[in-house]
Amino acid sequence: MQHWRRGGAAAGGPQDVQISEHDMKIAAPTEMATVSFVLIRRAEMRSRLKGTRSKRLQRGLFDNEDDEQDFAFRVAIERVNNDQSILLKSRLVPRVERVEKDDCFRATKKVCTLLRDGIAGIFGPTSDVTSMHVQSICDALDVPHVEMRWDFQLQRDDLSINLFPKPSILAQAYVDLIKTWDWKSFALVYEDHEGE
Repeated sequence: MQHWRRGGAAAGGPQDVQISEHDMKIAAPTEMATVSFVLIRRAEMRSRLKGTRSKRLQRGLFDNEDDEQDFAFRVAIERVNNDQSILLKSRLVPRVERVEKDDCFRATKKVCTLLRDGIAGIFGPTSDVTSMHVQSICDALDVPHVEMRWDFQLQRDDLSINLFPKPSILAQAYVDLIKTWDWKSFALVYEDHEGE
């Protein structure tokens, strides 16, 4: 059983939340932990070349409705911390910041504050507009950026990665399913207007 410290002064104070091992296996993709490790190592290599000390603070920048990604982010960081072969003498400390969807100005201000505090990388947000701004800042300052959103442009810097499948791979998966199951028709249902 894992224990998380959740909430803060605005949420009525921190609370301990228990998470079963079963929930951790379902909610936290191994990919996020692996990507965390790879990007942190790349950032460490760059900081060593520049003669600076690498920070271990991981920040998640999520839209207000992204509770699932917040949870997966925390579990992935815990998995990296629990694997003694990854980070030998240090621990990652997850911190989560919330932003309003499509509020680029406040998201940019939060990123600048996070960078001033010192961080090892930023995860999120999922909103197209705010994510592009965050990625641009991270690219310019060589800060690892991980996002989990649909992005048909797929423009990435060396320290940026998107965990969402490439549109061409996703389209091929749909085609393969339709052919395999010999469907004559199908429909795709989207949660938002991005599917139009």
